[in-house]
Amino acid sequence: MRVRISKDKRGFTLIELLIAASLTAIILGAISLVFISTLRTSSVGRVRLQMQQNIRDTLGYMSRMIRFAGIRPVDVGIEEINPGYIIFQSDHDGDGITERYMFEYVEYQQKITLTQWVKSGPNYVVVRGPETVMPNVSDLIFTYYTKDNVETADPAMVTAVKISLTLTPPLVEDATTREMVGDLSQSTLVYCPNLAWRLPPSS
Repeated sequence: MRVRISKDKRGFTLIELLIAASLTAIILGAISLVFISTLRTSSVGRVRLQMQQNIRDTLGYMSRMIRFAGIRPVDVGIEEINPGYIIFQSDHDGDGITERYMFEYVEYQQKITLTQWVKSGPNYVVVRGPETVMPNVSDLIFTYYTKDNVETADPAMVTAVKISLTLTPPLVEDATTREMVGDLSQSTLVYCPNLAWRLPPSS
C-alpha cells in the first residue's frame, strides 16, 4: 500500500515568522504601557491621598494645641510669635501646672517640631522634644490676628492664629511620582478664646 505525500503542505516562512513576532512585540508593548500607566496612576493617587490625610491631621493637631493658649493658670497666653514659630502657654491636660509649647518650622530639615516645657518653681524644664510633628514640609507660615481681625506682631494682642502649611511628596517615592503629585497646601484659622479675656477692655 502506497502512502501519498501531499506537496501542498508546507511550514511558515521566515517572513511570516518575523511578522508574527513583530505583531506579538507590539501587542505586548501596548499591554506593558497600559500596565505601567495604571501602576503610576495608582501610585500618584495613593501618595496624594496620604498627603491630604497628613496635612489634615497636622493642622488639626496644631489647632487643638494652640486653641488652649492662655487657659489658666498660665503667666501669659502667647510668649513669642514669628512667621516660622510660635511659643505659647497653656494647661492642656488640666492638671493645674503651666506648660509651655513651641511649634517651629525647621527649614533646613523640612519638618515641623514640637517642644514642651513644664513650669517648675520660677523656671521651665523641657519634658518633651523637640520632636517631629510632620516631615516633608516645604513651608509653614503663622499669621497672627487681633480681635478686630487685623494682623499683628504683638503677642499680647493675638486672639487668632492662621496656620498655612505646604507638604511635599516623600523622598522615598520616585522622581516621576513626586513630580506628578506636586506640593499640597492648606491653611486654617485658629481662634483662641482664652486669650480674649487677657486683652484690655475696648475704650
